[in-house]
Amino acid sequence: MKNYITVGIAGHVDHGKTAFVKVLTGIDTDRNPEEKRRGLSIESGIAAWRPFPGVGIALIDVPGHVDFLKNAIRGLNSVDLAILVVAADDGVMPQTYEHLDILQYFGARGGMVVLSKTDLVDRETVEIAKMELQDVLQETFLQGKPILEFSIKHPPEMTSLLQTLKEEIDGCRHAAAGAPFRLWIDQVRQLAGIGTVVSGTVIAGSVHQGDELEILPAGILSRARSLQSHGREITAAVCGQRVGINLPKISLSAIAKGMALAHPHTMPGSHMFNAALQLRLRAPVPLKNRQKVKLYLGTAVIQATILLIGATRLGPGQNGLIQLRLPQSLCAAPGDAFVVAPLNRNLVLGGGIVLEPTRQKYRPAKKGTIVPFLRALQARDLPACVDIMLEKSGDRLLTGHDLAAMTHFGRVPIEAEINARVHRRELLYFKGHGAIKRVHYDRLRNQALASVVSALRKDPFHTGLSATCIKDDLAPAIDPTLLAAVMEDLVLAGELEKSGGRYRLPTARAVLDEHRRMLRDQVLAYIERTGICPFSSNAARQACQMAVETAEVRQILNYLTRQKQLIRLTNGRYLTPAALATIKARVRRAIDDRGAMRLSDSKDILGYGRMGAVPVFDYLDQIGFTVRRGNERVLKEADRREPALP
Repeated sequence: MKNYITVGIAGHVDHGKTAFVKVLTGIDTDRNPEEKRRGLSIESGIAAWRPFPGVGIALIDVPGHVDFLKNAIRGLNSVDLAILVVAADDGVMPQTYEHLDILQYFGARGGMVVLSKTDLVDRETVEIAKMELQDVLQETFLQGKPILEFSIKHPPEMTSLLQTLKEEIDGCRHAAAGAPFRLWIDQVRQLAGIGTVVSGTVIAGSVHQGDELEILPAGILSRARSLQSHGREITAAVCGQRVGINLPKISLSAIAKGMALAHPHTMPGSHMFNAALQLRLRAPVPLKNRQKVKLYLGTAVIQATILLIGATRLGPGQNGLIQLRLPQSLCAAPGDAFVVAPLNRNLVLGGGIVLEPTRQKYRPAKKGTIVPFLRALQARDLPACVDIMLEKSGDRLLTGHDLAAMTHFGRVPIEAEINARVHRRELLYFKGHGAIKRVHYDRLRNQALASVVSALRKDPFHTGLSATCIKDDLAPAIDPTLLAAVMEDLVLAGELEKSGGRYRLPTARAVLDEHRRMLRDQVLAYIERTGICPFSSNAARQACQMAVETAEVRQILNYLTRQKQLIRLTNGRYLTPAALATIKARVRRAIDDRGAMRLSDSKDILGYGRMGAVPVFDYLDQIGFTVRRGNERVLKEADRREPALP
C-alpha cells in the first residue's frame, strides 16, 4: 500500500520557504493575489510531491509572519515531518522559535533543517548560522538532524536532500491507520456543478467513495459522493493522505474550517477535556488557574478556560495537568495535540495533548482519584491505565474497544493486556460483552445474595425476588449479561434456587406470626362464604373483624395464592380453586347445551352479571379452557371430550 506523508515547511517570514517548495516541486504555493501583492504567504499553501515510488508527499508551506500565526498553527497541526527553513543572513528569528515549538507540540516525528539564502553571506557567516542552529535545536525533535544549504541562485544538489528525506520517511509510520476515520477540515469551497467540497489530511482510518459521514460537532449527516487528491479522482483515502471530499446537499453556510469529518457516531463530542500541558520556556508570563485562552486543536480555534489540576499557576517551561472547559462541543480524541495562545496576542503560550474527554468537572477534592489515571495516560503506562479503568468501571463490563476509546492506546495491545489478566484469573471475561475485575464480580455476587436474604427477612410472605428487583437493588445500570451470570452462579452453587423466574433461598418458608395467622383465618372464613364470586382485597378487608389495612390483606391473599389456595384473576380479584372447578363445570355444560356461550349468558351460568364475569371468562381463555370466536366462546377440542360435572 502507498505511504502518505505530510511535511510542514516552517520558519520565519521572508526566509525562503515558498521559494524552496517551488524549487522542489515546481509549484508556487502563493496563489492568492494579495499574497502576490505583498510578497508573503497569508494562507498555508499545499504542493504535492512524488520524489520516491510508493510515497505521496504533501508539502504544507505555512505563513511565517506573526500576523498570520493562526494560519500557520492550523497548517502544521497534522504534519508528520518538518523542514525548518532559516535564512543565513537573518539567523534564528522569533517565528523560527515559535514554529519549532508548535511542531514540537504537534508531535512532528522528524525532518531536517534548510539554511536558505546562503548566497547572500560569506562562508564564515554560514558556519556561524549552522552552529547557532545546532544550539537552538538541542532537546527538540530536530536535534542532530542534517542542516542543508540552499539558495535560489545555486539550488542544492538534490541527491543529499532526497537521501535525508527518504531516511526520515522510512522511520515515519502512521500508528492510527486502523482507527475510525477522522479528518480536520482546513479548506471549504463551493464548486460550480459539483457543490460543497471540503479538504484536509486524513489523521486516522480511511474513507471510501460512498461512505456515510458526519460533520462534527454539528452532527450533520452526509456522504462522500466523490474523492479527489491533488487533482486526481480516487475511490479511497487513507491515513496521512490529503483528500478533497464532495459532500452532497450540504450548504456552504453549514460547514466551516475547523470542523471535522468522521464516520457517523464514532466521535462523540465533549465540552471538557483532561489534558497535559507544557508552557513554553519563552512564554512571557505564567499561566494562571482559570485563565481564558485560544485553543488550537486540529484546525479548530476556540476559546477555552484552563483549570490547573493540583496547582495555582504554571511557570515558563513547566508541565502540568489541566482541564480544558469549552463553551461548545469539540470532537477531540485521546492523544490529540493542541496549542494554546493568549486571547489578545499573536504568540504561543504552550501546548500539550488531550488525555481524555470527560463529563466530570474537576474539583480539588477529586484530585486523588483523577490524577493517578491522568499520570498513567501521560506516561503511556498501559497496564496502569487498564487497571484504573477497570477499577472505575465497577459494575460495568468493558471491552477492548471501550478502553481504546477512553485512552490513546490501540485496541490490539489493550486486548492482549486483558487476555493476560484473564489468564492470571484477575479478570472475568464474557465473550462479546467485556471484562470485569474478579473482586468486583465477587462483590456483586455477595450483594445479590444479600438482597434476596434481606427481602425475605422484611417480608415473610416474600419467598422470591425477580431479576429486575435484584437489579434495581444492586445497580440499575448493571449489564444484563453480568447480572445473569451472577444469578446463575448462585443457583449452581446451591445458595439460591430459581422458580417461575424468581430467586429464593432453598430453605425459604413463610412463617406467620400470631397477628397474621388470625388475619389469614378471617380471610379464609370470608372466602368460604363467597362461593364462585370473584372478590377483591378491599372486600376481604371489610369482611374482617380486625382493624387492618388493605395492604396487609393483600399480603395474605398473595401468600395464599403462592400456596395454591387462591387464583388471581386479571383485574386483581381472586377465586378459590374449588370455585374455578365449579365455574368450569357450569361453562362446559352450558356450551354443550347451547353450542357456544356469550357474555350476556353470564347471569344464567354464574349467577352474576357482566362486570364480575369478564375477568372470569378472560381467565378461562388465558388458561386455554375456552376459545373466543367473535362475541362467542367455545370449548377447546380437548375439553369437549371431558364429561361435565353434575
